[in-house]
Amino acid sequence: MRANSNIGFLHNNGLGVKQDSEEAATWYRVAAEHGDVKAEVYLGQLCQQGRGVSQSYAEAMAWYTRAADQGDSEAQQDIGYLYEHGLGVTPDYAKAMTGIAGRQIRTTRRRTPASHRCIRKASECHKISPKRKRGIGKLPATY
Repeated sequence: MRANSNIGFLHNNGLGVKQDSEEAATWYRVAAEHGDVKAEVYLGQLCQQGRGVSQSYAEAMAWYTRAADQGDSEAQQDIGYLYEHGLGVTPDYAKAMTGIAGRQIRTTRRRTPASHRCIRKASECHKISPKRKRGIGKLPATY
């Protein structure tokens, strides 16, 4: 099903064909329904943005969750973004931190301002000491 995902990518980005988000969503959906992880992420992003499909944060979360369950770090970060901004879900900074920090641990081993912001908000909301979180250590003062 990788071929279907690749065709969706070409349509989504207008590479060799006219850019068409609806056509991209169609191809991504076929691939995603057959378990293609990247297609699940890309379809989730189209659902989140309302490009080529009706905007639906719930559907975006469902596709991101399928991909994240298969270990996709981009999907984990997208889930963190939805929780951080309360898009289709109640804002939950602890869950946002898990998604955002999870991707960074798997990819770069460093944290961004977004993860520091989520750590601080989670600590404030849940009375969690930032130093008690595994590997967090000292946080910058300005974020």
